[in-house]
Amino acid sequence: MASDVPPAPATEPGQAPPASWRPPSLPFVPAALPPLPPIPDATIAVRARTHKGSVTQADGNKRDSRHAELASNEILEWKGDAALHWLISTHLSAVLPTATSGELSDLRSRLTSNRTFSHLAWHYGLTSALFTRKNQLSDNSTAEEQQRTAANALEAHIGGLIDAHQGDVRPVSDYLRQLLLPAVFPAFLHIKRSLENASNPDASGPPNKRPRLETGDAVLDAENRTSSGRRAVTRFRHHQWIDEFTENRRWTATLEIGGQVVGVGAAGKIAAARDVALEAYLDKISNATSSPA
Repeated sequence: MASDVPPAPATEPGQAPPASWRPPSLPFVPAALPPLPPIPDATIAVRARTHKGSVTQADGNKRDSRHAELASNEILEWKGDAALHWLISTHLSAVLPTATSGELSDLRSRLTSNRTFSHLAWHYGLTSALFTRKNQLSDNSTAEEQQRTAANALEAHIGGLIDAHQGDVRPVSDYLRQLLLPAVFPAFLHIKRSLENASNPDASGPPNKRPRLETGDAVLDAENRTSSGRRAVTRFRHHQWIDEFTENRRWTATLEIGGQVVGVGAAGKIAAARDVALEAYLDKISNATSSPA
């Protein structure tokens, strides 16, 4: 199906993503992004840009949720998410033949994270093209919500592109071959070198019992580990959580409000650790309000 719609530009001139957004899980060079292929069907293109919130009543209930989902970009997002995971997996295993499944999974998760996809969507102008309910993506929504919505927009575009080509994934595959290059993601150079060194039988030093992806950014690498040493920061409008996985296989959750630590908790799971930290904060408030003046 032919289309007169030009490819989406690879930048949004003069505008940077919101400062509150978390950076991409794997940094990229915006100016080096290849054009995003357009969806060659006008009806599908509109649907890919239609957020569920724009077809749900402000006081919507469960009765209209099915209609809203089917009329929005959610099914396209679902398709795009599945396709991107598969195609990126296939591409990475081909260009990094000495990487382990764990290293490939780590790299894929960082490429397909909401943090990375949201920044890609922003630079392709997909966020400004979304049809949403008024004020849905205003400053009142959290950065996490904004980035999730932006990431979903990219997945929906990919799903729409595949639908418009009657299930043919070659346009997406061709695009990914241009996207997943060292010129766009400079970390690929370090990753390839580190994998070559790790595969060298003459390499000195102790054996690596559990291969871990090394991108050259020690902070991001530590944050994305799934074992001891993992650290993640989740920011909201007025508070943030800092979750750390320690050597004794326990999570420590730190609650910060206004830059001040107000509660700390530890448990075997993140949710439980956060509950302990929140209880500590609430106890402090309760004691402060009940104390005599």
